[in-house]
Amino acid sequence: MAVIVQRLTLFDLDDTLVDLDEAITSPQFQREPEAAPNEEVTADQMRGVPEPAAEMVSGAVGEYEEKTSLEAICARDADKLECLIQAIEYREQGRQNVQPWIDSSLAALKTASAKRLADEALSTGSLEWMNRVLNGD
Repeated sequence: MAVIVQRLTLFDLDDTLVDLDEAITSPQFQREPEAAPNEEVTADQMRGVPEPAAEMVSGAVGEYEEKTSLEAICARDADKLECLIQAIEYREQGRQNVQPWIDSSLAALKTASAKRLADEALSTGSLEWMNRVLNGD
């Protein structure tokens, strides 16, 4: 269990780095038409970081991108669930054109548990879960 928590923490760190990577490498923000691979961007971000830490983060990014380990698949599902919940919140606030975002988030889910969580998120209000927890339901 500790290994999974450690890896998910690293994947969450990686997710933050990937979000930064996407901001840096997104074609709309670049002069060149091609975006750099996340692994390459991470290597650049890790320059000057102590070797053990850089290897750990780079390894987590590689594992996340390869989508081969259960931890990477779960971390990616968690990322897509976060996107889904944010889209649901935006829809509830009256924002338009979020359905494609919801659909793409749902389509990207791989695990049965993530799909169940997505179904629950779609069938309840975005804050209903918090009310249940706070009321002990």
